[in-house]
Amino acid sequence: QPYSHSQRYLLAITVDAAINAGNSGGPVFSDTGELVGIAFQALEGAENTGHIIPPPVIEHFISGVAKFGPECYQGFPADGIKTQQLTNATLRKYLGIGDGIRGVLVNTVYFANTCDGVLEKNDIVTSVAGNPVANNGTVAFGRYGRVDLSIVFTLEQVGSTIDLDIIRKGKTMTVQVTAKPFTRLVPLSEHDIKPRYFIYCGLVFQPLSYDYLDAIDGGSPVLTAAFYAGQQKADQLELVVLSHTLSDKVNIGYDRITDAPIKSVNGQKIRDLADLVEKVESSKELYLRICTAEDQDVIVIPSPTNKE
Repeated sequence: QPYSHSQRYLLAITVDAAINAGNSGGPVFSDTGELVGIAFQALEGAENTGHIIPPPVIEHFISGVAKFGPECYQGFPADGIKTQQLTNATLRKYLGIGDGIRGVLVNTVYFANTCDGVLEKNDIVTSVAGNPVANNGTVAFGRYGRVDLSIVFTLEQVGSTIDLDIIRKGKTMTVQVTAKPFTRLVPLSEHDIKPRYFIYCGLVFQPLSYDYLDAIDGGSPVLTAAFYAGQQKADQLELVVLSHTLSDKVNIGYDRITDAPIKSVNGQKIRDLADLVEKVESSKELYLRICTAEDQDVIVIPSPTNKE
């Protein structure tokens, strides 16, 4: 279930009780007086139906803060993989998977996440932390029934190790991954974090994020595609955009270039906002040539060393 503030898919319980704005955050008790969770959001499009945060998620937060401290707690890890169900008989036959094998096929391993550097494309994951994986990608989870295998990863603390049973090129093996903080090319909702930006010659540069897209009502197809399908790489940890221009004679004619992804500075690809700042401030050239994605626009402005 996606949590409305973070947009993360975490364990949640659906209840037949209305949760309205202003009454979320309260305790939820069973008919025997047992605390079963915390009310936190309504189910859109349904009446008298809401969601509560279950004990495993609450316990993860409490134990994580106790272990790392409130300033160093890094939240809920993610598996960092895109998987495909193995319910199709033809697909299983093509992959050479016997009837007795249950699991999911790994299609993508995302950079810098938990399984990066350990799992590979076309691996078959059959068990996570001792929990057998069904062909539909679920695992048994106590009294909560069956849940997506990603839930097992989210309930581990950052830094803990997780054993995975996999099949790689027909060979069965056990590998171990270390739970890492959830990362994306375009971050999801960020709370209590001040926006980062860099202003040079009146040009305002910012990292693209869910909150940024929400503020501009979605943005261009390029930005939307980056949010849904963009992937981090070693040479691109975040997508930097030119959000707008503060008018000045030095940037005349550039004011129409807004919400534009930045590709490079003087021919050098931009890794993240800090990298853009470094490339601008350390430039020895007289001019900075800033190119947007696919070279749709070219911006030329004086470098810090240009005293003209």
